[in-house]
Amino acid sequence: MCDAAFGLAKQSKTYRYLEDALLILLETKKYEKITVQELVEKAGISRTSFYAHFTCKQDFARQVIEQTNRGATVISTDYEKMERFSRENFVDYYTRLYQYIAHKHRVYRTMLGKNGLPEFRQEMRAEAKAVWRAKHFCGGDAFAGRLSDKESEITLEYIVSAHIGLVEYWLESGMDETPADMARRLFGMTWAVLQEADAHPPEQTGLPCLF
Repeated sequence: MCDAAFGLAKQSKTYRYLEDALLILLETKKYEKITVQELVEKAGISRTSFYAHFTCKQDFARQVIEQTNRGATVISTDYEKMERFSRENFVDYYTRLYQYIAHKHRVYRTMLGKNGLPEFRQEMRAEAKAVWRAKHFCGGDAFAGRLSDKESEITLEYIVSAHIGLVEYWLESGMDETPADMARRLFGMTWAVLQEADAHPPEQTGLPCLF
């Protein structure tokens, strides 16, 4: 798949070369230790070309984060538009999300790794929490109003942390399961958590009792 398949505009060669250079350098160095000179040398471009596109190293890093998150946001927006929670909708959403992560696997694996930018993980968490809060813990969807504010936040924090942890595991293990398989596993584990939190009994949502 290409970026266009996920609603992303094609990036310039300069951006692609620099992104590749950044990912290579982050394999052995912390972001704070990487200089613009190292970036341009690894990318095979001039400093003039770099500053024609970006104001500084932080500006470039910010664009990498925003560009990567933009694809996930497009998929999440489609999910939020779905009228009701169901196993089918959940699995479809996370299949597409895992397909996107597979497409951008070098970025995700590096940015979530030991030398990655903390801002990347923070924004990934914020996006996931926003989707779950808006879709399932507010408004009129399946879990809204079933838990206290405190219980909702604890459940939400647990779900989001587990989801990101599973992405990291999948990337580090070589993505040996398909996106659809990961989505189905994720549904089973997430539904178990929601049942434990007494979010909504399956007989009222029409969902199967998996555990």
